[in-house]
Amino acid sequence: MKPATPIVSQAALSPKEHAHLDRCNRAIDQAETGFWDQGKALREIHGAKLYRPRTWEDFCLKVTLEKRWAFTAERARQLMGASEVMDVLAARRKAEKIATACCPLPANEAQARALVGLAPEQMWDAWQKALEASGRCPTGPAVAKAVEELTGRPPGAVPGEVSSATARLLGSMLPEDRHQLL
Repeated sequence: MKPATPIVSQAALSPKEHAHLDRCNRAIDQAETGFWDQGKALREIHGAKLYRPRTWEDFCLKVTLEKRWAFTAERARQLMGASEVMDVLAARRKAEKIATACCPLPANEAQARALVGLAPEQMWDAWQKALEASGRCPTGPAVAKAVEELTGRPPGAVPGEVSSATARLLGSMLPEDRHQLL
């Protein structure tokens, strides 16, 4: 379990911040592109600390109990990560002036979440690899496989964590050989 997000300020929200929070809540309620819009709005709330004076976890619980939207703090983090991936891929596609038809963006959250935690260049490379391997619409697991092939570690893994295939290979090696690799 992740530790509670620290409260930076005990100060209540200003009227301007309340209005900003209300706009973000409406965006979550009316998300036109689903997880991407929801994640963007959650990133705004989190980034601007609009959950004060609560912790992020308490804020998510409160809005869930109020039946505003039902996201645990962890679920909100997943949506925020997936929307960040979408922003990175969309910006790259736009910067390189690549036609939408030639390079579609992830169509669902599972595809985008498989890329969370990668550097922007790796996100792009893994997405391109998944598109080439699977066609226009790779599944989430196909994107995860592309991430693992590209990085040698499972999606979402922290640096230093290795894939199960790499772990098996390392486990079959003699300690002195393993040491030479590392």
